[in-house]
Amino acid sequence: MKKPPVNENEAIPSHDSNVVALIDVRDQQIAQAKEAMRKMIRELARQAAFEDHQAAMRRRT
Repeated sequence: MKKPPVNENEAIPSHDSNVVALIDVRDQQIAQAKEAMRKMIRELARQAAFEDHQAAMRRRT
């Protein structure tokens, strides 16, 4: 018989430290991925602003 899906709101049994460790690793990976995406978005915004600036300078001449 299959186990019912885990309700994320329920506390994880303390005896299953492997699950806790896996969740910690997953949370850390998610945090790293979010930070990497933030950096990429900042870089893309910086590039777009620079290109807009260059286009504005070309229009002025």
